[in-house]
Amino acid sequence: MEKISFDEVTPEAPPDENVPEGAAATSIGDVRQIGSDLGIEGFALNHFELDPGQSSAHSLHKHPAQEEVFVVLDGEVNVETPAGETDLCVGEAEAVRVPPDTYQFVVNRSDEPATILALGAPREYSEESRYLIECDNCEELTTQTFDLRETDDTSRTIVCECLDCGDVSHQIPI
Repeated sequence: MEKISFDEVTPEAPPDENVPEGAAATSIGDVRQIGSDLGIEGFALNHFELDPGQSSAHSLHKHPAQEEVFVVLDGEVNVETPAGETDLCVGEAEAVRVPPDTYQFVVNRSDEPATILALGAPREYSEESRYLIECDNCEELTTQTFDLRETDDTSRTIVCECLDCGDVSHQIPI
């Protein structure tokens, strides 16, 4: 058995400048990757602290094989979907299930901070996910990959590639 205190895990916040233009997010909140620190292999477990306006990801996205559950520990968040589908407001002591291959965007639209746990199974990595981001070439929201690529021995670049036209819509060195 393993035991861990959330306070023992250093929160990480992806730099907001890594959010591509045309994405839904303006700011990404702090995440503690609890599952990684516990050595969990079968599912992902993340703890998010979201200030007003912050989200858990940079845009609407889906995981083809991963089912996710978001549990609100404090505050409230919106789970948003593409236009025309149902959005949900999820409050403290409530949970929402997002089926595999379903676009979703978790964001704190309230005026107060929110804390959530995100569980995903099976464990999946970003190269398998798909994102809805504005493509300059297509001039609309399109499905895109979001990959972290090594550019040389010391640097990496976030690359968003449109699956409709094949253009690289964004390259952001990190």
